[in-house]
Amino acid sequence: MFDKATRTVNTAVQPACDAFRFGNRFVYTWPWHRQSCAFGLCGGMCLAVLDYAAAGITPPQRREPPVPGTPLHRYLLRRQLDSWRYGCAGPRTLLWMALSDAEVARRTLERELPKVLAGLERGAPQLLVLMRATGWDPRMNHQVLATGYQTGAPGEPI
Repeated sequence: MFDKATRTVNTAVQPACDAFRFGNRFVYTWPWHRQSCAFGLCGGMCLAVLDYAAAGITPPQRREPPVPGTPLHRYLLRRQLDSWRYGCAGPRTLLWMALSDAEVARRTLERELPKVLAGLERGAPQLLVLMRATGWDPRMNHQVLATGYQTGAPGEPI
């Protein structure tokens, strides 16, 4: 798949300047529940980064996640829901969770990785779902934005 030459591919979206500065942990407190719960909005954060980059705007540089109910939080939550509709990610994730680890690895290497690399080579950041090796809780999976890749000869540090 890769030749022995080192190759670097980057998109215009770069985490150092285009990413949010706060972590993917949003705390919710409900009046009928004594404990707070924390959830992530990783897919919403990824799509929002793409939105900001497309508009030529730097995302808010705040260090703390937005409080639930604020405009930025509502926007991230809306984009989180969009991330599950993007490419049928929600149903596909549930389907892939039912597959064996070997089948997930095979499909990833044979089908998905070539599409991701081709998209990056076209300059398009790629939204990825990182699957857990075990378990059935889809909330334990994670969405990330691939903005580039680097290859090198086998055994060589890159």
